[in-house]
Amino acid sequence: MAASVAPAAPPLGGLENLENQGNHTKTKKPKYMKTPPNNDTSSAQVPQSGTPIHSSTNPAIHQSARLFNQPGILEQIGHGRIAKFLTAFASELAVAGLSLPPALRSASGGGGSTDWSAEVAKLLASTKNLPEPLQHAMSTLEAAAAPENGDRLDALIQRHIPNVSLNRSCPLDCALELWFVSPQLLTQSSSSSSSSSSSPVPVPGSTVPGSGVAVSAAESVATTPQPGIALHVEDVLPWPEPVSGAALLDELSANLTRFVVLPPHASIALALWDVHTYAWQLRDVTTYIGIESPEKQCGKTTLLTVLNELVNRAVAAANVSPPAFFRVIQDLAPTLLIDEGDTFLRNNDQLRGIFNAGYKKKTAFVLRAGPAGPSVVEESAATPEAIGQVTRFSCWCPKVIATIGRLPDTLADRCILIRMQRKTSKEKCDRLREFVPLPLRQKCARFVLDHQRQIANAQPVLPAELSDRAAEIWEPLMAIADLAGDKWPEFARKAALSITTVAHESNPVASLLLDIFGVFIENKTDRMFSRILVDELNHRFLDRPWMYPLKGKPVTDLWLSHQLRPYGVRSRNMLLEGIQAKGYWLEEFKDSFRRYIPQSEIDALKPFNPPSTNT
Repeated sequence: MAASVAPAAPPLGGLENLENQGNHTKTKKPKYMKTPPNNDTSSAQVPQSGTPIHSSTNPAIHQSARLFNQPGILEQIGHGRIAKFLTAFASELAVAGLSLPPALRSASGGGGSTDWSAEVAKLLASTKNLPEPLQHAMSTLEAAAAPENGDRLDALIQRHIPNVSLNRSCPLDCALELWFVSPQLLTQSSSSSSSSSSSPVPVPGSTVPGSGVAVSAAESVATTPQPGIALHVEDVLPWPEPVSGAALLDELSANLTRFVVLPPHASIALALWDVHTYAWQLRDVTTYIGIESPEKQCGKTTLLTVLNELVNRAVAAANVSPPAFFRVIQDLAPTLLIDEGDTFLRNNDQLRGIFNAGYKKKTAFVLRAGPAGPSVVEESAATPEAIGQVTRFSCWCPKVIATIGRLPDTLADRCILIRMQRKTSKEKCDRLREFVPLPLRQKCARFVLDHQRQIANAQPVLPAELSDRAAEIWEPLMAIADLAGDKWPEFARKAALSITTVAHESNPVASLLLDIFGVFIENKTDRMFSRILVDELNHRFLDRPWMYPLKGKPVTDLWLSHQLRPYGVRSRNMLLEGIQAKGYWLEEFKDSFRRYIPQSEIDALKPFNPPSTNT
């Protein structure tokens, strides 16, 4: 039987609140690593400085559950989803002297028992004996599922999980789906409603209309970070038995394609990356994943939701400021999953610079001048010099950045790019509500625990066609693939070549140079007038990445010269067939072709020996 785990802290939210936290100079390692420095012994239920301790004797918490003690409602939600929800609180239940009913612990839909829902309802009805974190979670979910909050619940569903099939006849089930994505979605809804009299969602200290259930401020202590309370993430307990790497990767890949329609080879890369999030501190480079979609409803948020359930120490957010960004990395050593990148990355040079530097261990730091935190200088010994000292923060950790449109070029160059497309009517996916990720997470932790030395020392052979940057970001994944064995070394290298080639094709500069190379090949010449090259680019190519900045306007001599000048290519006067005009020599392109066009693309074009032409 799998070991129980502590309730996971919510993966989203509270990042902005970290801007006011003290500076920390040491990064935490997962508990399953053998040599973690200064293990964090804090708990999500330990109030931070300035936060009052909330007593479990608060009468608002001990009101009987109205929905969770009804077997019929539990049956509507389903055995698997109730098990997923309660398993997160297994350790708290054990401390309270309680345990999950045997029928619920079974993975076979109640283990053949038709009374599992009655057993669970009986357990949850005795709220005085339940641990406070579970009471808080149940109260928050029931408040969100109240009839008067139906419109707000629908709005949250449309905003965050529009593509997930839900049982709309059971509001508690819908609220639970949002809870699985991020508990803060529900608590933020409650908090924001306090500013509008037309929004009936209860706030701390109020009462759910018609229910008699009070919502106390203590509810948010164990479920969602509030102002003054830092984020907290839990390490999963490793699987109790050794794990086959190939079988684990097969299972991860199958689950990814089970719930999301992915482009070719993407499930291979993402399965390897998922294991990497448990092992990234063993390497000098961590891998980024970039998720791009041409428009909404292409599955990128669904993919982020699946990854959020699988990766190690997940922290998800739809927006983040630079101070919160590097503080959450410094304090938690998380895997960051950032959605809606198109809304805040484009015009934020500072944040893009931090992202760009954050994949290499030795250079992933930002410097900030300001008051030193208690971990650096004791308050009693604070001096003017100490107050103004410079502090170094790490920004090194695995990251996923999802965006509608394209990521900034410098950031995309550091990512394994997954380009999502809207699924067709013939492409079917299972519902996320059936996903039980805990065993997969435990197996990932066990695999890394058993192979730390091999992962840290691995020097995999990489395909020669990969550029230096591509080789850097793929190397940690290749190390895991080689260690897993079976067909995975071959799978990983094919995925690297395929995904990298697609990324280069979509790169504006690489695609322009490739098309110019093709024009020279087709014309079988070593020189060409500018006007001829411009005319070829305007009439031979459609919907190419280099065309996007033009916004439908034609290529001109001036535009082309501006694009090529940074690469050392300039038009020159030339004489061709008795005509003198400005043009380009193939010889001047060769260095750029070698540097910016993948070798596989060059090899795919027919080689030729240009005729010798005298000027």
